[in-house]
Amino acid sequence: MAHEIRMVLGTKYYLKQIIAKQPQSMRLLEGLIKGQNAALLDPTGTVPFVAPMRGQLLVTNGTLPETGYMHFMYFKLNKDDAPIFADQARKLVEQSDRLTGIAGMWLLKSDSKITEYVLMSAWERKLDVFAAKGAPMFAPILPFITRASNGLGFHEAAYQIIDPNAPDPVPDAAAASKPVTLSDLFRAPRKR
Repeated sequence: MAHEIRMVLGTKYYLKQIIAKQPQSMRLLEGLIKGQNAALLDPTGTVPFVAPMRGQLLVTNGTLPETGYMHFMYFKLNKDDAPIFADQARKLVEQSDRLTGIAGMWLLKSDSKITEYVLMSAWERKLDVFAAKGAPMFAPILPFITRASNGLGFHEAAYQIIDPNAPDPVPDAAAASKPVTLSDLFRAPRKR
């Protein structure tokens, strides 16, 4: 990986157009929450995106897989908390290969006016990251979620790495065209 990582958000259609023009080692990420934008991750930091999110790579452990799941934690911290967080996050990244299901973890410092760190991780299964948050080695990071949330800001985002050349699934036309009725909305749950 390069010393800088870039990411841009957009629709899958738009991001696939960028990949077609810049066939490099980018990863197309599909949001796990309905309505969430897709993302295009450039681990080389060389693709000339317009207005990308950029991060200087501080420490890394592992590799960026071709498939799996990506998780991003954004910590906006004040000048007192930032160096303490960076030290604790560096320790976590250096030991992250001990976490179950992890492929890689990276600590980035974003290019912004406010001190923002990004803890980026790649996982085999989408629930692995939530199990990892309960591990003792993750405990020193957890207070910074609260500090950032109560201060300048905290945000998490989760994505699935998808093949940009795979065709989009065709929606079920019958289900999509069927109107929703009041009885559908108030249907009693099935008994088991």
